[in-house]
Parts: sequence; structure tokens; C-alpha cells
Amino acid sequence: MTTPKIFFHIGLGKVASTYLQNRVFPALENIYYLPRDRFRRHPKIVASGKYPSILLSRESGLYLYEKLDDFKKIYPDAYILLFFRRQDEWIASHYRRYVKNGGLLCFEEYLDLENDSGIWKQQNLIYMDAIEKTRNLFGERLLVLTYDRLKNDQQDFVQRIADFTGATFDYQNISLKPVHSSHSEKKLKAARKISKLLGLTDPESSAAHRPFHRLRRRLELLRSHLILMVGSLLPERWAETETLTSTEQKDKIRSFYASDWQDLVEYEQQQFK
Repeated sequence: MTTPKIFFHIGLGKVASTYLQNRVFPALENIYYLPRDRFRRHPKIVASGKYPSILLSRESGLYLYEKLDDFKKIYPDAYILLFFRRQDEWIASHYRRYVKNGGLLCFEEYLDLENDSGIWKQQNLIYMDAIEKTRNLFGERLLVLTYDRLKNDQQDFVQRIADFTGATFDYQNISLKPVHSSHSEKKLKAARKISKLLGLTDPESSAAHRPFHRLRRRLELLRSHLILMVGSLLPERWAETETLTSTEQKDKIRSFYASDWQDLVEYEQQQFK
């Protein structure tokens, strides 16, 4: 029986989390990766003492701080992996997934920089606050990487993970193929229009006000999938005319968080000096 080292990748979503969970983490050697569909078994796996080091991975979304607090109570000596994507790119990608899943709000309402009344609050996208929170809980047992590093040099990105976790890997065993294909602008706009016409409940704004059981979530995702299928069959002229994520709004977001993003990039670089 040994007490394993616990490594926890707590993904924010839309930072290649699914790709890492399906392509990269399973390819790491000398560390046991518990697949996300078996995540609930982690207490039993850890208690078995069978593995010297274990890698867990979950997405957190709006509930990053809550999940960090919960994980601290279970594994106070854990090592944390946090990956970030520039705010304008990240929230735009998150918004597209929100629409895919039945979201009704426009992009400016999803993240409202003027009145801060959106589903995502301004504070949610201040990354250095997330780093400070993590360090307060877990000390220096933290690895921070950016999506840009993954795009520009995937092998280096994986090597940083391996170095942090004490793992090894054969780069030839890691597939470069994406896990999911993106949906077209036309299909997403059509799906949002259908959801509005049907008077459906917004999935994210309503989740905080009622119990969100797994069965209900699966049924809502199935409904969204069917709506997307219908949307793909409709003519282009039927879809809403405005773009989902305007360049103007993304530029505003990038400017709003420019200082925080620069601080994050510098933090990432300083880890490897």
C-alpha cells in the first residue's frame, strides 16, 4: 500500500480539455490516468494504493472555485493543472457551445461588459485571480499552461505536463486529430432561433435555480442535438442574420482583459526559467 501523488487537471472547458482527456492523458506513461467517465471511482482507485501517481481530470466552468475547495478537502496535497485560453477566444468558443446546447441569449448578453449582468461575470474571466486562489489552497503545486502553447508547439505542451507529473510519453502515440468537429455558424443560428420559437428554457441561466440531475441534463442535450439536426436542414435565409460572435465584441473583450492575459503569459513563462 502506498499513498499516491494526486494530479488534478481542472479544465475550464473549451481549452482543449476533451482533446487532452482522449488523446494526451491516456498516452502518458508512469502515471495512471482515470478516464473522465470513471471519475466517480477515484476514492476507490486512490484508496487501493495500487498506483504511485494518479491523474484526474474534470471540467469546472463557472464552478472552478467551488470544485477547488471541494478537492482540497479530499486531497489537500494534490498537484493542480490549470490551462487557459485568451479571454476573447475562450468565451466566444464557450458561447458557441452554449448555443449548441440550447442557449437563447446573444453574445453581448452572455458576457455583459457594460452592466455585468450576463451568465458569465467579469470576475469569472480574470485568470490571475484563479491562479491566486489555487496557490492559496495548494501552494506551489501548480502548473499553468496556455492554449497558445498547445497550438504553437504541441510536443512542448505535452512535455511540460510530463515533467510536472513525472510521466513519460512517446509523441508518436499521440493523435493530432481533434475529438469533436465544430458546428457551422448557420446551423447554430438556426438552432438558437428554433429554441426561441419553442419557448425553451435557457440551459445555463436556469441551472442555478433548480436541481440539475444527470438524467435531465442528458435529455436536454438530446433535445439540443435534435434541434441542431433540424437546423442543418433549413435554408440559409431562415437562420438569424447577425453573427453569433461579432468581431467588435471580441475586440472589446480582448482589450478589457489585456492586462490580465499579459500577466498570465508572463506567469507561464516564469515557471520554466
